[in-house]
Amino acid sequence: MNKIKEKFKTAFDSRKIRSFFCPRKLIGGIKASLAWLNGRPFLFIAILALLMTLVIETLTRRSLAESLSFMVFSPLAFLANSLILFLLYSISLFLKKRYVLVLFFSLTWLGFAIADCVMMSFRVTPLSMNDLLIAKSVFTIIDIYLSVFQMIAICVAFLAALTLFITFIIKHKKQSVRYLKVSLTSLVTAIVTITIILSFTNSRAVAKDYAFIGNGYKKYGFTFSFCLSALDRGISKPIDYNKQTMTEVLNEIKSVKTKSVNPDTNIIFLQLESFIDVNRFDGFGFSKNPVPFFSSLKENYPHAFISVPALGAGTANTEFEVLTQMDLDFFGIGETPYKSVLQNTSCETISYVLKEIGYTCHALHNHQGTFYDRNSVFRRLGFDTFTSVEYMNNVEKNPIGFAKDFVLTNEIIRALSSTESLDFVFAISVQAHGKYPDDVSALPGQPTLTEGGEILGDRLSGFEYYLSQLEEMDEFLNELTTALSSLREKVVLVIYGDHFPGFQFSDSVLGDVDIFQTEYVVWSNYDLNAEVSDIQAYQLTSSIMSLLGYNNGFLTKYHQNYSDRENYLTRLEDIQYDMLYGDKYLTSGVNPFIPTDIQMGTKPIMIQKVEVIGEAAFITGNDFTPYSVVRVNGDDINTVFINSSTLLILAEDLADVYELTVAQIGSDKSTLSETPPISGVKD
Repeated sequence: MNKIKEKFKTAFDSRKIRSFFCPRKLIGGIKASLAWLNGRPFLFIAILALLMTLVIETLTRRSLAESLSFMVFSPLAFLANSLILFLLYSISLFLKKRYVLVLFFSLTWLGFAIADCVMMSFRVTPLSMNDLLIAKSVFTIIDIYLSVFQMIAICVAFLAALTLFITFIIKHKKQSVRYLKVSLTSLVTAIVTITIILSFTNSRAVAKDYAFIGNGYKKYGFTFSFCLSALDRGISKPIDYNKQTMTEVLNEIKSVKTKSVNPDTNIIFLQLESFIDVNRFDGFGFSKNPVPFFSSLKENYPHAFISVPALGAGTANTEFEVLTQMDLDFFGIGETPYKSVLQNTSCETISYVLKEIGYTCHALHNHQGTFYDRNSVFRRLGFDTFTSVEYMNNVEKNPIGFAKDFVLTNEIIRALSSTESLDFVFAISVQAHGKYPDDVSALPGQPTLTEGGEILGDRLSGFEYYLSQLEEMDEFLNELTTALSSLREKVVLVIYGDHFPGFQFSDSVLGDVDIFQTEYVVWSNYDLNAEVSDIQAYQLTSSIMSLLGYNNGFLTKYHQNYSDRENYLTRLEDIQYDMLYGDKYLTSGVNPFIPTDIQMGTKPIMIQKVEVIGEAAFITGNDFTPYSVVRVNGDDINTVFINSSTLLILAEDLADVYELTVAQIGSDKSTLSETPPISGVKD
């Protein structure tokens, strides 16, 4: 017994314990372990891949407990994420400075994970490849989402990571490479990784899991899902897609006779940013109804629910479904067609269909024209004009810097009066766009929560800010319908929300509410005598066309006549593939939809004359805005906006012999349009 006590005493001698935790010995032990692992590089990168996956999931799930739960209860998915990193790391073993690439991949994925962690604090959709594709546009509004301190911290972190990387490159010693062993191991890893990934992606269930992209990320992990969003693009060729199938579809549609119509109604689609009727929620009470006019619209005009393909973000995807009548579910994970196929392909849209029967088509958006590349994409969607915020005057901003929607009233009326023909106006609002700040106090008279505040917790102030924006948007709807009521021409106005706002509502609040359903109302300045039903966003156009007695357009006929068929969605996928990616059997092998020579602004900006008075040069013309910049001999000149017909520059900036234009410059410094030049000699 005494000998046993002596052994325990020796084993737990406090000096030995202190010696074990001695910093010098601890560091020495770590170095020895790293040296041992350095001789076993595959073991090292395997361990690193597992650890990195755990760290990435902890950041993106914002919880270590949830990350560990994912590892334990979804081991195959966790392994798939780790294998992707292992495969990337294994590429580095072909290099003599093998760990340079390991560090690069580690820093890159950590950056993605941190970005996702930050983004999920103000929206409900995780980081995907689509976010990187629109990064240029996002930089112009980054100050809305991040404070100055946060932006400085990000810059400092980036510089620190860059310094670490460069220092590591310089100091890292070259090592021998066993090319055969590395090649074989990388090949085996690639085969295993691809096999596991295919075991997921070959199943239709995966597509359903990503119906809301956030659910897919939680189930399959961040690394796997992000890679999937980068690789899974477009529409895969349907199994039954062939000439015979498409000929059958074509013959069926041809059998539907196009109605002979005499159009007499202007059509306006108004897509409201993050607009929902909050009165639908359970457990909330308000000091007053935030949307009283919308409530009255629902009581007096046809209204129903519309299922949209976005949540918390993704305005352009709801636009896409409404304009093209195509189902976004057939596209890749998190894909935005505006940033993929529509970069170089045009297709049938409501604009092309309405132009067939004499309409002129206008797009309006009180936000920057280059966001989602709308300035170039809209020409491939058949619009004749596109008026973005750079072509609007008297724009009022909300507290976080987005344009208020009141400006759209005048712009819609302006578009309707710009032609002698009938007009189709597609207006996109921006006022209720997130982020919803927690540091903006409610103004007197604005709606506040009287009950349910505990449900929102620290998002209460942000939600009440959102309520204030809803109230103003509701006032805008009242103003717009009042203005349209005074028109002599017939007008149908379709109002709908593009998606839910970026709040994570609990199930107790949602009740029977479907978070992918917003509401739509069909207002008119005459007795339309219409009935509407719950529909998908891609069915909205055909539904409104039906109310007006129109049925021209291939997809219009398809939705109007075959939506009750069992193979309705299967054939819709075939049609979409044929139009965008396939052999175009439906249109005899050619794309008949020619991109328009789109005009920026409802009316073209023109220069009338240049006049030098003293030390100033005045440029007079029409439709100038605060975004107008004078160019002299190709150089941008500091420009003062006086009013819509007058700009001012210093006379000294006007060359003795000049060629002068006025350009509309976006927030991202892109040139949206430029006037024809006017030449002269300075007096």
